[in-house]
Amino acid sequence: MLIKDIIRLANKKLIDEQYSYAELEPYLDDAIDAINRELNSIYPAFSEAPGASDYNYFPARYIRTVVVPGAVYHRYLTDDGGVAEATGIYQQFMEGMFYMVRDYHAIVPTEYQDSTRMGTIAYSGEPATRAEEDNKPYNINFGGLL
Repeated sequence: MLIKDIIRLANKKLIDEQYSYAELEPYLDDAIDAINRELNSIYPAFSEAPGASDYNYFPARYIRTVVVPGAVYHRYLTDDGGVAEATGIYQQFMEGMFYMVRDYHAIVPTEYQDSTRMGTIAYSGEPATRAEEDNKPYNINFGGLL
């Protein structure tokens, strides 16, 4: 999606405001950072692609339903009078994020998967032991992480 179209969509959601790309870039980066945390991915932030005219790292529907509301939400958080507006846009952002994680997480291209954060739990190596009675669950030691 063209960056000028992303800015136009964000400005529509920012009622009575007209921000430039330079003014919205930090908030767009915040939205990409949130996506990267949820998808365990390493998509580049907008500021990491200076001079680019488009942002096409994932489908346009996620730019419309996650990136734009995420940027608007983060912008409202810095505005003294934007708390009420932030609540509504936060709902849109989280709903879009839910669907993105549900539908896109498994198909994140390999080059954007963050292999340094795989979500594993350290296991102590001790075998699982049965509780005193057979009808109780196994006790598993996860090395004190849980």
